[in-house]
Amino acid sequence: MNNDNPMTDNDWFDTINETKKQPRRDAADEFLEDISKDPGLRTRVLKSDEEARKEFTARYKKATGIDIPPEVRVICVDPDLAERGKLVVFLLPTIEETDENAPAIRPTWGEGWIAAWQPY
Repeated sequence: MNNDNPMTDNDWFDTINETKKQPRRDAADEFLEDISKDPGLRTRVLKSDEEARKEFTARYKKATGIDIPPEVRVICVDPDLAERGKLVVFLLPTIEETDENAPAIRPTWGEGWIAAWQPY
């Protein structure tokens, strides 16, 4: 952690500044490396999103000195295609995009499906 420029909760949501994004990347690298070496940890984070969040938070806190914000979800999915198929994550259109006065544009799965893989 760089004590000259302490992190804040808002830094989690900074998507522009590479310096602010790097601790998330470092924590993710450590989290994934630890999981690859510890079958028990892997099993726990696959079974419980709460456990995944706790374990990732510990690594992020080590890198930054702060917890990840409470509204952040951490979900781990086995790479097996059948297991990936059990996770669906959609980016919903905003209210403005679905305004009744707007032209009728039907959103497609490709615009809203943001999971790490595309099923089709």
